[in-house]
Amino acid sequence: MNRIVASVTDNTVILSNGGEVDLYYFLVERGTTATIFWVPTVSDDGAVLKPGSSVNIPFGNITGYKAGDKEVILYYWDAVTANGEKVPGEVQNELLILP
Repeated sequence: MNRIVASVTDNTVILSNGGEVDLYYFLVERGTTATIFWVPTVSDDGAVLKPGSSVNIPFGNITGYKAGDKEVILYYWDAVTANGEKVPGEVQNELLILP
């Protein structure tokens, strides 16, 4: 299982991919999840972490985040091949607690 390692600072979520495959991700404020419709994608135009890379995401760039929110859900997945086509693999999630 490939995994993103997440850490939280005073105003940023840091995501790191220590694995060997691209990992795709989506961050959303917890209460917002019930009000939106989204689907995982494996487009290289989207939010993707290459192996060995990290990204810093300011709280203000998280879908649905407002000052004072305390919980964010990190969704992440890899790509698998189905019928010769690259498609999203199993979606994992992790609840992140903000300061």
